[in-house]
Amino acid sequence: MIDKTDFIRQRRNLIVISLILLGVEAFGLEIKRINALGNEILIQNPGMVNVALWLAWAYWFIRYYQYFHDLQDRGFKTAYAAKMSELMIKAAFRQGVQHDKIHADRPTLEGKELLLSSKTKVQISTKKLWVIDLVVDYEDTVSIKHSFGLGKVNIPPRRITEIRAWTHVILRTRLFTEYVLPYVIFSAPIVHKIYELYVANP
Repeated sequence: MIDKTDFIRQRRNLIVISLILLGVEAFGLEIKRINALGNEILIQNPGMVNVALWLAWAYWFIRYYQYFHDLQDRGFKTAYAAKMSELMIKAAFRQGVQHDKIHADRPTLEGKELLLSSKTKVQISTKKLWVIDLVVDYEDTVSIKHSFGLGKVNIPPRRITEIRAWTHVILRTRLFTEYVLPYVIFSAPIVHKIYELYVANP
């Protein structure tokens, strides 16, 4: 198991070298001298700087990928599963309250506002079927809260629910910017190079 600080360092190096390379390739930035330990080094052949930058870019990508691969738990599956559980429980609540004959079978709940209980649990979760042990809360005439189990609700996951869960992971958690965005930044110089060679100057 690697130290997370080592991974962060590799990510920073990849982002920095990718942005420098993009600046040189896309915006024509030139590096003619380097200040090292208070000494100014004049570069006689600036064209070779590009070669060095591409080599450094490839090296830091390999390093980042290796550290990324060695991380045991990046959190994507956990965050996705947690959001899916939340969405599927809400869907089961809506289905259970609407389809269950509450007023006919349970006259004690007549006219009561039913709320989703925190006691509701996911029993089974597969790609084709989720089984939710649904529990609702309601208040009696003296405002005392009670819980009532509506039994197990079988509900298939919908594609839109899965999309909502992944959208939440991408936009509402740090995982995308922490682990995926560096790959996007890394790809920017090569995308620009391909565009320059085959589109702008075919």
